[in-house]
Amino acid sequence: MSESAQAHGGRARRVLPTRGRDVELATIGRAIDTVVGGQGGWLVISGQPGSGKTRLLEDAKGLALQSGARYFYGSGDPEGHLTPFAPLLVGMEAAGVELLAEDELASLESNPENRFWILQELQDGLDRASLDGPMVIVIDDLQWCDDATLLALKTLPLRLSASPILWVVAVRQSAMKASRITSVFERYGDIGENLLTLGSLSDSAVASMVHDVVGATPDARMLRSVLQSEGLPLYVLELLGGLVDEGLIASDGGVARLIGSAVPQRFRESVKSRVSALSARCRQTLEVASVIGRTFELEVLAEMLDVSVGDLIGPVREAVDAGLLLDIGDLRFSHDLFREIIEEEVPATAHRILRRKVIDVQLARGGNVIEVATMLAESAQPGDSDAVSVLRSAARQLSSLTPSTAADLAVRALELSPGRDPDRAEIVSEAATYLWQAGQATHARRLIDKELSGVASGEEEALLRLSVTRMSSQFSFSEAVKQATIALALPGISEATRQNLEAQLALNTLMTAEVQRPVDLTTAAPENLAVLATFATARASRQFYGGKWELAFASIHEAMIIADLAQTRYRTAANEAIFISFMYVSAGDISSALREADRGIQETTRLRQGGGLRLWIMTRARVLLDAGRLADAGVEAQALLEMVDELGPGNFADITAIYTLVRVALYEGDVEAINTHRVSAERMSRDEAARIRNTGSWLASLIAGWYGEWETAIELALPVLDRLGLPGPYFSGSTDAADDVVFVRMALRTGHRRAATTMVAFAEARAAENRPFPILRATAMHARALLSDDRGLMLKAVVLLESIDRPIVLASALEDLGRMNVGHDSTTAIDHFKTALKLYAEAGAFHEEKRITKRLANLGAPPETEVPSGTDAWSTLSTAQRAVASLIVQGLTNRQVAEQLKLSPHTVNAHLRFAFIKLGVHSRVELAGLYHQTVDPS
Repeated sequence: MSESAQAHGGRARRVLPTRGRDVELATIGRAIDTVVGGQGGWLVISGQPGSGKTRLLEDAKGLALQSGARYFYGSGDPEGHLTPFAPLLVGMEAAGVELLAEDELASLESNPENRFWILQELQDGLDRASLDGPMVIVIDDLQWCDDATLLALKTLPLRLSASPILWVVAVRQSAMKASRITSVFERYGDIGENLLTLGSLSDSAVASMVHDVVGATPDARMLRSVLQSEGLPLYVLELLGGLVDEGLIASDGGVARLIGSAVPQRFRESVKSRVSALSARCRQTLEVASVIGRTFELEVLAEMLDVSVGDLIGPVREAVDAGLLLDIGDLRFSHDLFREIIEEEVPATAHRILRRKVIDVQLARGGNVIEVATMLAESAQPGDSDAVSVLRSAARQLSSLTPSTAADLAVRALELSPGRDPDRAEIVSEAATYLWQAGQATHARRLIDKELSGVASGEEEALLRLSVTRMSSQFSFSEAVKQATIALALPGISEATRQNLEAQLALNTLMTAEVQRPVDLTTAAPENLAVLATFATARASRQFYGGKWELAFASIHEAMIIADLAQTRYRTAANEAIFISFMYVSAGDISSALREADRGIQETTRLRQGGGLRLWIMTRARVLLDAGRLADAGVEAQALLEMVDELGPGNFADITAIYTLVRVALYEGDVEAINTHRVSAERMSRDEAARIRNTGSWLASLIAGWYGEWETAIELALPVLDRLGLPGPYFSGSTDAADDVVFVRMALRTGHRRAATTMVAFAEARAAENRPFPILRATAMHARALLSDDRGLMLKAVVLLESIDRPIVLASALEDLGRMNVGHDSTTAIDHFKTALKLYAEAGAFHEEKRITKRLANLGAPPETEVPSGTDAWSTLSTAQRAVASLIVQGLTNRQVAEQLKLSPHTVNAHLRFAFIKLGVHSRVELAGLYHQTVDPS
């Protein structure tokens, strides 16, 4: 062997140049330049094991530091350790940035909403950290990350896109199609431009690697042999190392050649051969270490082998010298593939015993149950009560952040628990709850039906179904009704449980049934204030949708007084304050509705109630829609839909968010949004819950009418007549008398005069019964004026609507009045059209504005062109968007902006994103530059 080859013998780790990745390095360099310029971004690096992903990340670190960016590195754990957010938190902490207080995760109670708040904390922490300069955050081995980390990567890069943060994730190519991985990137759209797939190296790159290792250029024969390594960098290095170790390379005149007819071993055989050459003690040490995991403590390894730490010095040093282990504080395998290959050689029975011993050692050393849960789930045998206890404990700790993982552990605990375990019903309850939280409703139902029927007592089963009823009411009203109905039929349930079930059933049947259950407030025990409040709310709902609004307002005020006494106001999922907000909206009292919604957002934020916060954002979005603040309504509705990842989907989101988004899109004339939401409307029209079906059908009708498909529109709308007079909203999720007018207009347009007459009669009867509510009289007048083509009555409707804070409804009446006057008094008609035009423009109803502009042009009176308040792009922003942007340029974080404007952080994110789109900027830096250039040059 030549001196050059001998110099490279052995497996001492040294840094070699990266070969064959110039294109990828250039892409990373450009991404880092972009983040240094103030704009966020993300990259995905994918490749087979051994393709050089981690090495490319090391090169990225060098590029980042050279450019003045801070670098943070974290990685998933191949042993499936489940500590939430560990890769992100550990990577940031290692670089001196603490995103969460040390005990914050541990101190949080097990609550399904905690992940929402933790993500808010993470976002705010990263937002603050980015103010100190650009950041490159790397997460390696994404395929092994916990679910909470995946959720963070799914949401945070988009929310923080305005901050100078580059996110780089590396994942094995074989995992790219796994659903848990694809779900991370699905919101990012086409990831093609941001995906770096590391394939095999070119022949010239492999030749360069040979030269780096042996100091000479390979001849043709040697290169052909080395190319059998599949062109993967790790394989090439392993093959070359073996050849050097065995003295099979010679170099003459700067050319390397193979000695004899040696044929390189395949990678796995090469690693196995290297291990077999070690001493028996070293081999045993490596095999046990491979079961512990990629990284391990020497003390744990000593306990596993029942030897002293001193006894391991020799075997560990031998493994390090062989290049199989790295000594970097803790010990770790130099590559995951090395560990996997060594672990494969451990017999299955011995492997299971060793895995269980690892768990016992870790727990005895004070380890967290979360750290050993995955290993325990795999290695425990049925009847292992200790394993059941540990798995349940881990599931409880994880349920708030990764409910799907908690569900898996709880189900496994159930599988391991003895059939006559006295805690079995409780385990079933826990598992079903986690499954519901994880969106696996079908699995939860099957589990309950299988495990509890005929096993648990009636009271135990009723209590379980009550908890499921409360939870499912946020996601499926029909499921809530089903669970409550089954529970009420059980024998031996207590009166308190029965009252709670009756209250839940009363509320949820309002959402599902055409005819609701009667509500008897006297059946609730006086000492149970929360149940009394729920019964009073259900009674108010029945009265309100039954057309008795005065009685309904009296009942809901009574419910709110009771709720205040019970201290449950803003603390329950379906609370009294939300219902009164919708009642205020229906009555046209927008200011009271907004006041209640703002208070709800503040209180649920203060109390850290994510589910309640989502309900209040939904409520506020609907209030803003009726207030004629279309841009803000759309932003809030979009923001709450983006909370699905943290809090799960739900029927209420359909009624409010999607309803709001459809109506906003129709007013704005946003064809893309209309087409997107048309699919949602059609889905809703097939829902098992009556109110969802009704809302979906009405939205589909409105969309069809917008497209001029009038026959389809009226066909979808006519079933509304069958619901008039029933105690429930007949058009959508809440009563809007203005929709009566829309229906009458649609019916008259399509020749269904009888249908129009029926609706007008209903509107007039309801208005007569509810005289204190002018919006009912105004819309009834409007509808009758359309039916009878009565200008005088239409003028009265306009005058009455001028006293009500519903600008788009007023604009619609003015437009109708203008149309009626065209043939009689064109000057008056033009005045009405111009007033309507102004109202539409102020609301952002661009589609209606365009139609009125055309009407005025046809009358020879085009509207005057108004100069906006600012001649720059800032004038295109809504009031809320301007407020958010103005605070952002002052250096406030999103959370600080949210606190100052009394908005949710999600809403701030959405406002900022829409402002960026309108202003054509991509980062806070660009936003600040534009602001100081056009708004505040000083």
